[in-house]
Amino acid sequence: MDLTINGALTVATSTTVSNPTNQNITLVSATSGATVNGTFTLGDGMLTTGAFLTNAGTLNLGAGLTSVGTNLTNSGTLNNGSGAVNVTAAFANSGTYKANVGPGDLTVGTTFTNNGSYVAGTGKLTTSGDFSNAAGGRFTAASGDVVAAGNFANAGTYTAASNKLRLAGSFTNLSTGSFLANGGTTAIQGNFTNTGNFDPGTGLVQFITDADRTLTGATTFYDVQKVSAGNLFLGTNTTVTVADVLTMRNGLIFTGTSNILSLPNTGAQPIVGASVTSYVAGRLAMTLPNDAANIRVFPVGSGGRYRPVTITSQTAASASDSNPVVLVEIFNGAPTGRTDITLTNMSANRYYRVQLQSGAINQPTVQLSFNTDVVDEEVHVPGNLRVAKSSNPSNPWSTAGGAGVFSPEDPRGYTISSASLTTINNTSFFALASTNSVDNPLTGPAPLPVTLRQFTAVRHGAAVHVAWSTASEQNSAYFVVQRSANGSSFEDVQRVVAQGTSASQHDYAALDATPLAGISYYRLRQVDIDGKYVYSPVVTVRFEGQAAAMPALSAYPNPASGQSFQLLATNLSTTGGTVQVLDNVGRLVLTQVIAAGSAETTIQPKQPLASGMYFVTWQTPDGLKLTTKVAVQ
Repeated sequence: MDLTINGALTVATSTTVSNPTNQNITLVSATSGATVNGTFTLGDGMLTTGAFLTNAGTLNLGAGLTSVGTNLTNSGTLNNGSGAVNVTAAFANSGTYKANVGPGDLTVGTTFTNNGSYVAGTGKLTTSGDFSNAAGGRFTAASGDVVAAGNFANAGTYTAASNKLRLAGSFTNLSTGSFLANGGTTAIQGNFTNTGNFDPGTGLVQFITDADRTLTGATTFYDVQKVSAGNLFLGTNTTVTVADVLTMRNGLIFTGTSNILSLPNTGAQPIVGASVTSYVAGRLAMTLPNDAANIRVFPVGSGGRYRPVTITSQTAASASDSNPVVLVEIFNGAPTGRTDITLTNMSANRYYRVQLQSGAINQPTVQLSFNTDVVDEEVHVPGNLRVAKSSNPSNPWSTAGGAGVFSPEDPRGYTISSASLTTINNTSFFALASTNSVDNPLTGPAPLPVTLRQFTAVRHGAAVHVAWSTASEQNSAYFVVQRSANGSSFEDVQRVVAQGTSASQHDYAALDATPLAGISYYRLRQVDIDGKYVYSPVVTVRFEGQAAAMPALSAYPNPASGQSFQLLATNLSTTGGTVQVLDNVGRLVLTQVIAAGSAETTIQPKQPLASGMYFVTWQTPDGLKLTTKVAVQ
């Protein structure tokens, strides 16, 4: 006969309770929980609690389903059998949780926290919130997958196995954390941050989101797959090494000007799958085999243009020489040095640093790629193309030989230097050149001064919030937000100063406080220091009726950095007042008094705000209270 209890269940200290007939035990009250301080062996019956399950003793689960109405807390020893464990709210383990006794799954409704010992098995662990392996925690995976709908934070020791760790949020390995990848797969939709010990083993890391993400912290991986369309940006002082193979399927990897993406595998081509939609935008270093006729393709690009470089060593180096390490980097714009009399002109759009960082490379050739359209190189007669070389972009340039050919794939052609005229050292630069400037002008418009990551315009109360971010900027002067009622005739709304020249991400925002009724068209005019400009794609916003009617509060940029953000209150009858910022659990973070006559202010906390959601309230002197939300990245 099954056991139904209207109250709580407690197994006292030094008490042993067993269930040899495998009865189902149900605590029917929504406030009734089970507490185990002794030893409780459930057998194969089901255990259902209306509220919590707390174990400070020894709890042995069997083949039956365990359903916990609220939180499961374990500070003792909990042996999970072949039955599933479903936790409605949070899971917290500071004791020993053995999921390897049987194949039972563990499903957690909110957050998973471990600062004890968790030994996984063949069952699957799923949490609908964040996964935290706290300092002192030891999580040992097995063949069962771990799936988290939130963020992953490791401050303890996480030992992967042949399973998959799949995260809908970000991956963070903290300074006290040790992540042992072994042969497991880690699939990440959020950002990747590593300040601790990351042992790559033979594991695979996949970046699987269509949104742009950041990789921060010097890290060595074994295998990496860039799967989805979102771009991956390396953070400051982040040198990344992929020891085996980097697979490019979609999206770009931006290294910045100070970071290096290093590929030391000499056994095979260490990067595969690159294309016009997936390449490295920045500094890429490879270790070449120390033998004859070895070839390495550097799939690099810049300014939205894919321009791979191929390095070939014609003869083997001496046995005493170490394997050559070569760095390739593209610079947008024309070099300032002049060509010798054998060349008539060089590319006005880009040149290349091909730098020998260590080792020796004998009789190399450098293959540069080109396109044929007038918006780039404008090549008509590839046979007249040459590779130009120099020791510095401002020094004289001379020919390194070669003759171009057309290619059926993008880019549309290439030219290879002559081995007898080519030297790769720590000060070697190369560029596309021609012996006939009429046949090959090479002077099409240079890549855009700004690499625009996104541009959005959304209705916020009675205003339109316009936001954009840039991946890099070159000689950019300012941006102009423009608006149109018909999509053809635009007027200026706001002008925002640009960063000039930068290889890192920058976020911008503007607010149209008096938008038009109906459908409005917004675009961005990007202007460089020479007065040249280009337009962004057009986005639309719809207002039904007259826009400026009710008071509204807007925050921008949103998401914010945590250092500061702007607040704008529109359609107020009285200005000034008091602003309060609360975190997502309702705690007051700051209070700021707004002077009378002001309807816009800068919120700048004394300490940067932590990542998360914040609620901002502006209360005017006449009692009006406006509220908005701000996400801090």
